[in-house]
Amino acid sequence: MDDPVLLSFLSFLEAEMATRPEQIKAADPAQLARIGKFVKGAKTD
Repeated sequence: MDDPVLLSFLSFLEAEMATRPEQIKAADPAQLARIGKFVKGAKTD
C-alpha cells in the first residue's frame, strides 16, 4: 500500500483500537445497508 493518507488513517485506527477497545461497536444491519449503498458500483483492484 502506497497511499500515505490511508496509511496514516489506518495507524490512527490501530492506536485507537489498542487504547480504547471499549469504544468498538458492531455495525448494525441499518449501518451495513447504508455502507452497501455508499460503495455500490465501486471498483477495486
